[in-house]
Amino acid sequence: MVVVNTAPLGLAGADLSAELAARGLLCHATGPHRLRLVTHHDVTAEQIDRSLEVIRGVLTSTSAA
Repeated sequence: MVVVNTAPLGLAGADLSAELAARGLLCHATGPHRLRLVTHHDVTAEQIDRSLEVIRGVLTSTSAA
């Protein structure tokens, strides 16, 4: 489980969660500036790498806006 503080990014947790969900990566906003990402033992290293690519892409496109 990873908890992400989105406040330094200037993003609401719910907004980032929605952007990630639109790209197929589900996570849960647990507060105004907090996300919770959880994995499972069936998730492969390749799937984790792909998830990180999605997160990078969203953060890059969000910071450019």
